[in-house]
Amino acid sequence: MSDEHEGLTMDGGWTDLFRCFRIATGPAKVCLGFYGVVFSALMLLLALFLYLQVMSFRGGATSSEALGRLWAGELAETCSVLHEGARMTLVDLRLDLADVGRSTFSGDLLPALARADTVRKVVPWAVIFLLLLWLPWAYFGGAINRAAAVEYATGERLFLQEARSYAAARYSAYLWPPPALSILIALLLAANMLAGLAAAHLLSAAVFVVGVLVSLYGLVAVKQKTSSSGTGGLVGLIGLAATAAVAWALWPVGLGWVQELVVVLLFPVLVVLALAAVLLSLVLLVGRGYMLSAVSFEGTGTFDALSRAGDYVLRRPWRLAFSVLVGIVYFAFCAVFVAGAALLAFLVAGVTAWLGFGAGFVPVFRSVFGPSAVCPVGAWLPGFLLTLFFALLCAAVAGWWASFCHSFWAIAYALVRRDVDGSSPNEVFVEPDLAAAPPPSPSDHQAEISDQ
Repeated sequence: MSDEHEGLTMDGGWTDLFRCFRIATGPAKVCLGFYGVVFSALMLLLALFLYLQVMSFRGGATSSEALGRLWAGELAETCSVLHEGARMTLVDLRLDLADVGRSTFSGDLLPALARADTVRKVVPWAVIFLLLLWLPWAYFGGAINRAAAVEYATGERLFLQEARSYAAARYSAYLWPPPALSILIALLLAANMLAGLAAAHLLSAAVFVVGVLVSLYGLVAVKQKTSSSGTGGLVGLIGLAATAAVAWALWPVGLGWVQELVVVLLFPVLVVLALAAVLLSLVLLVGRGYMLSAVSFEGTGTFDALSRAGDYVLRRPWRLAFSVLVGIVYFAFCAVFVAGAALLAFLVAGVTAWLGFGAGFVPVFRSVFGPSAVCPVGAWLPGFLLTLFFALLCAAVAGWWASFCHSFWAIAYALVRRDVDGSSPNEVFVEPDLAAAPPPSPSDHQAEISDQ
């Protein structure tokens, strides 16, 4: 099957992946990528400001100290202090991770984690940074992905407002699949740890399980006999309280080799749960693009996006690996081309401005790539504005990169959907109120004439 869209032949083959450059360069998608980059950068700067202010690391300055140097015009000193703080943080982090790695198989993992101060400080903030990145990109990435899906399937470009409206209406469907999958993985791992904890305190765990079952049975029996929910609930609460007290009293009691035997007997179940967690982690790491694309192509919700992503990743792993390999190589060439073109244009603009303005423009242009140590506000402002413009240009390039990545996943999803489900790459969900009404049939027209 082949269709003609704006003079381009789309046959649903793997070579359609190379249409990504043209699709990603659409103005609406690049604008959405630019907005996403700028918004994410502002959120991360705010989080980094709080991070530096709250956490103190060896060799690093707090945010207030950095702002004080910046306000004094000591730009180079500010950058140097922040760079040194980041460098020392990475040094301490590598030392902590090396210590944890050596202790993993020696039985000293918990003491090593207790010694890892930098890891305990960095990990929570790393989670915060990931959330601050994921929250906006569930919207901007979803809008880009939707625009790319419609353009690939129909050859028609969505307007910026249409893509944004679609992403806003299905924001929860774009947002929740990765967090929901992360929670499920955490629950599977927690179940394994809970099984190990129960085996280590076998008598207490057995008493707790039996006590809970007896308390629930007593609750139902008393409620049916007395026809009183309050009395049944009171009996259940008393039973649970007694169970918790007895289990707590028996917590230190061990059963010797029986505990190890229980762990060994449970180990096949633990391996199955761990294998499920590993496979779900694979889906989480490499299937995020499929999750977004499922919502864009099918207009579906969180559960269907998760099931489709898991199905396509696990049933076509080699197709996924091939697509990722092609995408990395293709993206490398395209990213270098776009970034090089933008940088060359900026340099040419600077050189031509210098030829016209004269030598006085050199310090302003040089401040973009290397801020001076100390300079007054009047001399600092032009360089700052030019630096800001250069930063926005870099954001536009990064926005195109984001547009490329989300467009690539949309095409890859359409191709793997064709292989697994036999669906045509042309199939894409259209909003009911935006779908064109079918033309009236000749029989309907004749019936209207006869009625008149």
